[in-house]
Amino acid sequence: MDRVHCISANDLAELLEDRLPPARRAVVLADLERCDECRAIARAWALSSFAATPTATRPDAPDAGTLIGPFRIDALLGVGAMGLVFRGHDTTLERDVAVKLVRAGDAADRERALHEARLLATVRHPNVIAVHAAGLGDGVAYLAMELVDGTSLDRMIAQRPLGWRAAVRGFRGVAAGLAALHAAGVIHRDIKPANLLVDRDALRIADFGLATTDGGAPAGTRGYVAPEVLAGAPATAASDQFSLFVALVEAITGRRPFAATAESDVRGGVRDWTGIPARLRRVIARGLAPAASARWPDLGAVERRLAALTEPRRWPWVIAALAAAIVGSGAIALLARTPRTPTVPTLAWTSRVATAPAPVRLATAGYQIAWRAAYADTDATGDGARQRRCLARARGRVEAILDAVDPGPAAVLRALAELPEPARCLGPGVDAGPPSTASRPAEAARALGQPRAAWALLPPAPDDDAALALLRGQIAHELQDLPAAEAALRRAIELASSEDLDGLRIDAQVELAIVIGFDQDRHDAGAATVDAAVVTARRLGDRRRAASAAVALGLIGFARGDQAHAVATLTAALTELEQLDAPPLERARAELRLGWVLREGGSADARSHLERARALRAAVLGPDHPAVAAIDVELGMVDARAGRYPQAIASYLAIIARTTAAVGADDVALAGPLSALGAAQLATGDYAGAEASFGRVLTLRRAAFGDRHLDVARTHLNLATTAYYQGKIDAAIEAYRAADATARSILGGDHPEVATIGSGLALALLQAGRNDEARTVLTDATTIYRRRPGHDRELADALMTLGMLELTAERPTEARAALDASFAVQRQLYGDDHVELAPILSIRAELELAEHHLDAAERLLTTARRLRLDHDVAPQLVAENEYVLALVAWEQGRRADARALARSARGRLGDARPDLAAAIDDWRRGHGDRAPTGR
Repeated sequence: MDRVHCISANDLAELLEDRLPPARRAVVLADLERCDECRAIARAWALSSFAATPTATRPDAPDAGTLIGPFRIDALLGVGAMGLVFRGHDTTLERDVAVKLVRAGDAADRERALHEARLLATVRHPNVIAVHAAGLGDGVAYLAMELVDGTSLDRMIAQRPLGWRAAVRGFRGVAAGLAALHAAGVIHRDIKPANLLVDRDALRIADFGLATTDGGAPAGTRGYVAPEVLAGAPATAASDQFSLFVALVEAITGRRPFAATAESDVRGGVRDWTGIPARLRRVIARGLAPAASARWPDLGAVERRLAALTEPRRWPWVIAALAAAIVGSGAIALLARTPRTPTVPTLAWTSRVATAPAPVRLATAGYQIAWRAAYADTDATGDGARQRRCLARARGRVEAILDAVDPGPAAVLRALAELPEPARCLGPGVDAGPPSTASRPAEAARALGQPRAAWALLPPAPDDDAALALLRGQIAHELQDLPAAEAALRRAIELASSEDLDGLRIDAQVELAIVIGFDQDRHDAGAATVDAAVVTARRLGDRRRAASAAVALGLIGFARGDQAHAVATLTAALTELEQLDAPPLERARAELRLGWVLREGGSADARSHLERARALRAAVLGPDHPAVAAIDVELGMVDARAGRYPQAIASYLAIIARTTAAVGADDVALAGPLSALGAAQLATGDYAGAEASFGRVLTLRRAAFGDRHLDVARTHLNLATTAYYQGKIDAAIEAYRAADATARSILGGDHPEVATIGSGLALALLQAGRNDEARTVLTDATTIYRRRPGHDRELADALMTLGMLELTAERPTEARAALDASFAVQRQLYGDDHVELAPILSIRAELELAEHHLDAAERLLTTARRLRLDHDVAPQLVAENEYVLALVAWEQGRRADARALARSARGRLGDARPDLAAAIDDWRRGHGDRAPTGR
């Protein structure tokens, strides 16, 4: 690999002294990792200053296999300011180690290193890399240390800074490890991200080449070393503390807090507090005080302060989990007696929740604690004034939810849990105008799952500020009034821009992206809206909003038909939310959307993400909450998609019973599990059961949303399909027409969902003998699908129906063209042996039969029948295959087989499909089979 020219002696010098700019440092480190010659140059250059004494002959750079003491040197792992670190092997104890070659210029340095190693070997702490041995070998001083197969923190930060909570958790361990070192008499003197190794979820202190026990000559890495050490004072525990806080700020923001660490620079204060809440800023500011005496008294005190910041102060998810254990124990009273900061307002919610169930009382008590803690971190001026306005809005939302008339405890608990945590008011993108009482009733109704009531409670649109316009758009979106949602959200973006409310503008852009890019299938416009949101979020340093935008982009990618991109985008967004320690319900939504995309794509990975989403929701809301049941429905659909219908049906029935017990028999939360149950009943031939299930769903959804809602249109579609399979063709056509009218009123006439309804309508029209109408509807549907990417499955179904139509019209050439095109798309989607291929195989067999290609017809029908039997598909569909197989067998001269197949088909039908049953009975009577009808 000819890349030696990329690294100069100056590059190496600045790398070892940690003075390279970040971009150049990344290039040099990458070259060292990939290029043997580069590593040889680095070793030779660095080892020129590592001789044990000034007069000693410099040894050759150690190549792989070289012994230094009892340690065999292998690959170069890293380059530090005062040494090189290699993977090595202890030939005495037969274990892998890390070997650090240490600068040791004279006998005093050599003795110090050996003395230090003996002290370090006494320290056993989970956040400190263990030192096994030290000595001299081949003229070079070395330390042998525990080998950790992980990356260093600086490399992780280069990829993406940490969220403040994750960083504080990690540095809490670093502080504890440093406290243990200091107790042993060791000062590290070079704490920085490059010397902190990421070992699973912990940070571990490494690189002890600069550690000292006597406060020797100034040393360290510029940019991290404390001002007093830079000025020539000896290193102390206080200077280690200063370096720790420099590294902590860099871990959160991606930048060091000061351009340099001379006292004059430090007195200017931290240059960028982005992403760091006020209560953490106070801890950091003390640790970075210019005077050592003004810092925290020791690293133990630092560890305790960081621990306090990472205790679970956020309210709902811990409240629900603890409810069962502490109800009746006096815990609520203890929460109420939490010491108050005198300047923080009192939240008088006690009377509102005095008679509420325990989880609701606990949730409000927890929110009160979190709200007051956030308020205590604000002041009355500048950003603090905006933060307090934000907190005032948050307080008003809670009061409105608690003032709502009898919404039910499950709805209240979900509404409280979905509220943004109060600490969000202290983060980037804080947006709040004056608190508005006009929007509170509508906000509460929406939070409680009552979108129609929320819409009715909105004040007139001309009175909207940016926040109210966003709320209007969100409610319209939930009601599936997409034109109204789009208009309101665009207005919210306009108002937020004029009012300089960046965070609110991002929220409106993300919502709008889903409305136009996912719901309306305008993929490019939706993606462009997401891009605009991401640019603003990154400028603000608001990683959480950027991750939420990425979730929207993943959904749009799926709608576009790019499954791989959708999965990759959603996975990256979910990883970011986890690193940011986002609230569980927010992570649950991301897990649910990823699981849904994977399930729709037929991936077995869907289950694990759905189960994680379920666990996150259950931890917050309890296992019996309807929002948890909604994920159970998704898990049941994984079983159904895999053909495990009995398991899915049993699961749906249990969910329905549990949800009814939680919210009653008339709540729209039942619509999801009932709809899934109806689909499974339809697939297994229980048409009466499916009709009853979908009928209840229609009643519930009309009551909740009115007639003009996409979910109502989808229910009409389900009822139409059920009627079609029962042979109720007129009823089917009527239901298809109702679904079409509703969908067109919401989506327009050129949306793929309208085309899907049209495909079903065409089947019914075909059965009614209205072929010309059916052909027109199908032509429109295939045109829509071909114009809109991401709808291959629907296109294949429409082409299959068109093939059936042409077959019925006795146009075999046109039929074969449509069926072959459908089959090609379906094979690409499903492979060669999937149950979804059974319908197209069946119809192609009928074409072969019509053209008297009997052997080809038999092969296709046998395969379709096997796939349906293997997956417990509706017996009526198996009966169709068997009846056509009977026709084929008769034509082949296999009379007994033909009669047996016809009898089997008729027995599977029972009372279903009276049209098909009559055709089979007529055939049997005309072909010498005198068995009783239906047997």
